[in-house]
Amino acid sequence: MDYNTQLYATSLDSYLEKFEADNVAHTALKWESDDKKTYYSLIINPCGYVVLELISPHVTNASKFKEHNGMRFSFASRNNIPSVLESTYLRAIGISRATNRISEVEAFYDKSIGIEQLKKTT
Repeated sequence: MDYNTQLYATSLDSYLEKFEADNVAHTALKWESDDKKTYYSLIINPCGYVVLELISPHVTNASKFKEHNGMRFSFASRNNIPSVLESTYLRAIGISRATNRISEVEAFYDKSIGIEQLKKTT
């Protein structure tokens, strides 16, 4: 379990290329979602407690990604697949965090930000 914001990209190639060129520390994972498709993640920690996970079904060189047995994001629901897929933008698809006060967190995202929870995993 980790705390992160998950962002969908049509491809991770340009991000991986830039991270490697600039020596940005990152973790590259290859995993399967519950829709039985393979996805790739680039996880970075730009500062402090901020963790960003870029997720995509496409990379050119899969050998740079380590096999991961856990599912990082649920794509089984059609509502979880971004409807607009533009190659120049990242699309926010998930927030992962642990808490012992889930009702307060749910109320914050629902009432303060207007985000509907699609899946809860405990």
